[in-house]
Amino acid sequence: TRDTLVFGKYSRGYKTGGFNATDMAPLPRTKEEIVNAYEVGLKQEFREWGLTTNLAAFLYDYQNVQAPLTVVPAVGPTFSAFVNIPKVETTGFEFEGAWNPIDPLNIRLTYAYLNAEIAESDVYSNGLEYATPACQANPTPGCALGRPESVEGNKLPQSPEDKVAANVSYLFEFENGSTLLPAINWYWRDEFTTSLFNNPETFSDPYQQTDARLIWNDSE
Repeated sequence: TRDTLVFGKYSRGYKTGGFNATDMAPLPRTKEEIVNAYEVGLKQEFREWGLTTNLAAFLYDYQNVQAPLTVVPAVGPTFSAFVNIPKVETTGFEFEGAWNPIDPLNIRLTYAYLNAEIAESDVYSNGLEYATPACQANPTPGCALGRPESVEGNKLPQSPEDKVAANVSYLFEFENGSTLLPAINWYWRDEFTTSLFNNPETFSDPYQQTDARLIWNDSE
């Protein structure tokens, strides 16, 4: 309709395979990384209220995600390589709203939810955890790091679950043609990890930031 747009989108892409040329790893090659991306959305305008809203939901289905990890094979010693994680699924949705209750006043709000989860995994070496159960229970100076574990069900690094941003601005227009625009911005993001193993010490705390600005445009 004149005020409503509904859309759907599908795309498929890949990242070419690679070759580990830095060492003599038994698995020197990586397969290509493939993603099937699905997205649906709604854009709605409420003219009588001066309100515009945008909604989108998505699913990114990855196969053979490329990542540098230490592999724990069924037979033989561990080794570091650029490996393929079998399956990762990233789902989420985004909301954006812009409201002009009166012409000079603009209020914007955005919210994003992200669930980036490893759906299938092989066994890798967690270099931040002790290798044996005995050392995990009672660490001693002789204990070695590198616990074998799967990362299935873990969150992807650098993927906060929630993000929120808000902006309020008001435009003052003067008779001589000059303008003054004060604005306040606020941003918040959830915690996230920097490790595929999701070790507690690798999580970054939630973060927020507030900014203010004042923009003056002279009539000349």
